[in-house]
Amino acid sequence: MIPAEVIRPGLEMVIEIDSDMLDPELRVARRIPETGSLAVNVHEMPVLDLTLIPFLWRADPDSAILELTAGMAADPNGHELLAATRTLLPVGELDVTAHQPVFTSSNDMYDVFRETEATRAQEAASGNSPAAVAESAPALMLWGGADSTGLPFLEPAFAVDAPPLLPDIAGNHRITGTTAGGETLFSISFAMPDLGDSSGASSFAFVLPARPVWQKTLTAITLTGAGGRAVLNSESSRSMAIMLDPRTGHVRGFLRDPTPPAADAVGGVAGQRLDRLYSSGIPDAAAWTRVRR
Repeated sequence: MIPAEVIRPGLEMVIEIDSDMLDPELRVARRIPETGSLAVNVHEMPVLDLTLIPFLWRADPDSAILELTAGMAADPNGHELLAATRTLLPVGELDVTAHQPVFTSSNDMYDVFRETEATRAQEAASGNSPAAVAESAPALMLWGGADSTGLPFLEPAFAVDAPPLLPDIAGNHRITGTTAGGETLFSISFAMPDLGDSSGASSFAFVLPARPVWQKTLTAITLTGAGGRAVLNSESSRSMAIMLDPRTGHVRGFLRDPTPPAADAVGGVAGQRLDRLYSSGIPDAAAWTRVRR
């Protein structure tokens, strides 16, 4: 075992093999290299900025998760739940932030993972995300995924005030926005990211800069892939609300039953008034008006 403090840029090494440990017939060199030393390619790793998002299931919130995330943020170099991150990943120091709790209507882990991706996309403008590289502007948040059989699906699209967050590479999935007459407003090819330990399920979340004409003409969003297609339009019944902290813009809730009493209840538990983004699938005029303020 080589101590971590030894692994630094400029490191060189020599391997000397104990002759008593080897069968001479193997003809293994006793010294590697025969002369001189081997240069070890070592790079100084940057700080890993890690934001921990504690989700609380609205039907039965377990606040124990808040103590865990606070503990990890307070002692990232000593907390046992970050031991594997410190040991196995090629990272330098850890800079850990505990996000405010986010309330969710679902306790399905794949829903929560997509909501994590959506939180990252929505909060890109706040500076707490690697995507925070441009000024925010009216945009369209597109998110969804594919199940373990490859069948694609879409979550409700939202009008947001955020910088662009676009796919890294093209791939075998495409998301397209069209008018009532079938005119294409946008069309993006992308490689669907796989979820680890998910039996082939995948998910995505993008933020697409919006053109003013979309606010009145966007009537359908279609996701296509090898496993089929999914469509959002006026007949969609996938209503959702995203609750936001009005001061920071941080996400505080995902409500898949977005009634006013449910929104008020989340605000009451959060201890503050919360702003609400609403979508029934395609953002309406009121949603676009909000992000233009």
